[in-house]
Formats: sequence, structure tokens, C-alpha cells
Amino acid sequence: MAIKVYKPIPYKPLLTPIRAIVDFVYPRYCAGCSKRLSLNEYGVCPSCFLAFPRFNETADKAWERLQGTIYPVQGFLGGYRFEKLNRVQTLIHNIKYHRYREAALSVGRSLALELAIRQEDFDCIVPVPITGKKEGERGYNQSFIFAQGISMATKIPVVEHGLKRAEEAKSQTTRSRKERLKAMKDAFQLGKDCIEEGSRILLVDDVLTTGATLVSAADTLAATHPKSIVLMTIAVDV
Repeated sequence: MAIKVYKPIPYKPLLTPIRAIVDFVYPRYCAGCSKRLSLNEYGVCPSCFLAFPRFNETADKAWERLQGTIYPVQGFLGGYRFEKLNRVQTLIHNIKYHRYREAALSVGRSLALELAIRQEDFDCIVPVPITGKKEGERGYNQSFIFAQGISMATKIPVVEHGLKRAEEAKSQTTRSRKERLKAMKDAFQLGKDCIEEGSRILLVDDVLTTGATLVSAADTLAATHPKSIVLMTIAVDV
């Protein structure tokens, strides 16, 4: 049975005046363009959703970066094209470093439509974890919030601690793909939350760069003997 995407649950009318007051005192801004959001806009404005350049599977060659997994993943879904100084870069930066939590939820709900188009079912969503240090600094794991957004729209349960991340000594940002693959070899362990054998897993992260993180995470999940693993990210670095 194909995935059904549920409509967002609207705010109750009685809460609208309260929300209006809160918005007046603490205005909210779009994570993509910094425009002030209206009462019925959440995290990202409609103009940005229309302006975000969409990932093109043929042109952007993301699949080539995901080769080399021990467990053969069944597919990859990318949302937007991440390019220097574009709105998607601003979106990701704000989600990761400026606590635009609502934006990650909103993007998750929007990109859940991609799952409906594929007409493929999943038993659970597993977010790629970050280190405890990074989560403490940011206040949350952005991939988990993204996963929650997908779950809100599809009712697919999120296994928050399906994976556990080892603390890393050095940032991955400036490393080559070869260096990242080597560094990420033992980066993950199975977490405290059990994933049932034979599960159809949707593994999600914020950005696909070299693919090393997702390759390592998928290989770790292979120990749960899944039926399938499909990868999904908010953006693809092109």
C-alpha cells in the first residue's frame, strides 16, 4: 500500500489570538530569505519553497557518491540543490546553527510528497545522528527534526536512537571523499532503540556532500538485516 501524505493539522481558532500576540512580540522569519512569516506560515515562506532549486537526479549525479556500501541501498531521494550563496545554503545554515527548528519540520512535511510519488512503503525513519557535543551546542539534531516533519505528514514512525554517533576529533567539512570515507569507517554504532529485522528503512540526513556519512550509516544499519534501505536528504551539494 502506497504512502499517504496527510494534510497539516490547523491551529484551533481559539489559539489564533494567542499566536498573533506571540508573533507580534516574537516575530518569526523565513529560514531561506529572512522575510517575516505570516501566522499561517511555518519556518519557510511559500516564495522560498517555489524558489529552492530542485535536485536533479540525472544532472547532479548524487548516486555515484553513494557507491561502496556493504549493504546495497535501494534508492536515494534528494530535495534541493545546495550551492554556494543560494537560498538552500542559507536554509541549511539557519537550521543547523541558528535554531530554525520549525524550518526543518516544514521542509520534512514538504519533501514527504516525494515519498508519496515513489509509492513505496517504509516501516521506520532513522535520522543520521550527530555527536553529543554538536547536539549540545545546537540544541537538537537537525536530521531528527527533519525526520519528525516527514513523520508528521506520513505517520511513519521515527526511530530516534536507531544509530549512535561516535565523537569525532576533527570536522569533516574540509576533508576529501577518500579522507571522509576512512574517517567515517567506524563512526556509527547501533543505538539503544531496536529496529526490527526485515524493516524497510528510510535513512535521512540534512545534506549529501561526499556521501561518506550516509554510506557509513547504511552499512551500520545492515546489521539489523533490513528488507530495504532508502536514503533521503534535504539537500544535495552540487
